[in-house]
Order: sequence, then C-alpha cells, then structure tokens
Amino acid sequence: MPKANKVGKSRINAKSDKPNDSSKTTDDVPNLISKTQQLSRGQKKKLAKRQQYEARMKMVNNSLLLQSHRSKKKSDCLLSGLSSALPSVPSPSPPPPPPKQTSIKTNLQKQKLSIEEKAQHKLVLEHPTFKSNPFEAIKLHLNNSLAEAVPASKKVKEVKVKRNGSRKRN
Repeated sequence: MPKANKVGKSRINAKSDKPNDSSKTTDDVPNLISKTQQLSRGQKKKLAKRQQYEARMKMVNNSLLLQSHRSKKKSDCLLSGLSSALPSVPSPSPPPPPPKQTSIKTNLQKQKLSIEEKAQHKLVLEHPTFKSNPFEAIKLHLNNSLAEAVPASKKVKEVKVKRNGSRKRN
C-alpha cells in the first residue's frame, strides 16, 4: 500500500517561514517562489539548514576579520615608536655567508678525488720532517692550519649554568 500524502489546502497556501531578502529585484521574486515550490519538503529543510550554516560561517569570518584588524592596529601602534628610532640605530654588519654545502659526487668524481688523495698522501710520507718525527709534523701542521681558521671565525662566549638554573656569561 503506497504512502498517503497529507497535504491540505492550508499547507499549500501557507507562506514560507524564510525571511524575504530585500536585495532581490522584483523580477527575481516570482522566479524564486516558483523554484521553492518545486522543491520537496526534505529539500526545503536542507536548503534552510544550508542557509543557517552559511549565516553562521559569515558571522565567524566577520569576527576573525575584526580580530585580525585589531591585532594589526595594536602591532602598528607598538612599532610606531621603533620606526621613529630606527634611523638613529646603525645598520648591522652584513650577515656571514652561508656554509658551503658539499654536493653529491658521482663515481667518476670520487675516483678522481681518491687518486688525488693517494698522490698527496704519498708526498706527505716522503716529506723529510714527517720521516724524522711524524707526530711533531702532524702537530705543527694542525697548529698552522687551525691558527688561520680561528681569526676567520668568531669566538663564541661560553655560557655557564649556575646551581640555581640561571645562566652566567664569561
């Protein structure tokens, strides 16, 4: 037995609960009414829920927009004093160059490097100071090469931690 429809005269002639949008033109109103009359009851419910959801999202977006405007105004107020003092501050030294990244070597490049290293190693082994005292030659070489590298790099201040957890600079 099919389901009975309970649509009475009062329901057909009833006005919609939805608020009338004043931004619609008079030409769109008959078209809008005909579209809503074509929708089933479930579709009308879905449409109403969708409109409620869009209204909530619009309110949320407006509040987020207001918050961002307020935060921008606050940051502008805080930074206005700094911008006036900025010309009196000397410009910082240029940043140090980024460290060189070693590229991935191909097998041919690795072989060439290996051959060069073998030749260099052979020259080191044949050097008279290395033959007489190898440890002293290595120590002298490291002292010379590290002495050149230290002035180029900045000395970092060591930070000691006190017993109470605070830091002390040397």
